[in-house]
Amino acid sequence: MLRTEIAHEQVLVSPEKMQHFQVAVDCLTKARGDADVVRCWHGSTVNNIEKIAQHGFGIFSYAENGRLYGNGVYLGASVAVSNDYAKPDAKGTRHMLLCKAALGKLETSIHTMTQPSSGRYDSGTDNIFAPRL
Repeated sequence: MLRTEIAHEQVLVSPEKMQHFQVAVDCLTKARGDADVVRCWHGSTVNNIEKIAQHGFGIFSYAENGRLYGNGVYLGASVAVSNDYAKPDAKGTRHMLLCKAALGKLETSIHTMTQPSSGRYDSGTDNIFAPRL
């Protein structure tokens, strides 16, 4: 069983980013009827977490983990999944972000994907019935 202790928490939301997020939610809701907003985890190195805090998520060259299901931002439904991607720093501390994401319509992803397979989908996952990623 995973034992997690939160050593530090910090809110990284700016009014501008929340406004952009709400626009995306509104667009997805209008197009799909539901934006499917969820809370999920992102684990990475401290270096990546700092860059995400400064610039937000995106597909950047500084991504240090693999792309098993294709290019994109990887978020875990469970802290245990994201913990595997959170590489310990010099002190052994793992770094994760608790995120709010608008998934829209999901499809099963494969590693060669760089975007949804068609305009019918917005996000990809490993398993649409029991997503881990």
